[in-house]
Amino acid sequence: MLESYDCTHDEIVQALRMLLGLPNFKPKSFEAICYAVNWYAEGMDFGDALHLALSAGDDAFITFDKALGKAASQNGLAPQVRVLRR
Repeated sequence: MLESYDCTHDEIVQALRMLLGLPNFKPKSFEAICYAVNWYAEGMDFGDALHLALSAGDDAFITFDKALGKAASQNGLAPQVRVLRR
């Protein structure tokens, strides 16, 4: 959880966006990270958002997390979403 380091959610979003705006910061999955930051800003867990964004182009997105499955289905970027039961 990013907020565990005494930073607010908004401060973390701002810092991530500043990092993405640096000219020499060129991560491998830049577009996926941008999606993840935007979804995180809207309230999604960052790890979930990143997994979801990185799944673009895959055949399926499989999770045990019902809330994540619902969010994945609604965003239009994810492949077919399957929520498994435990």
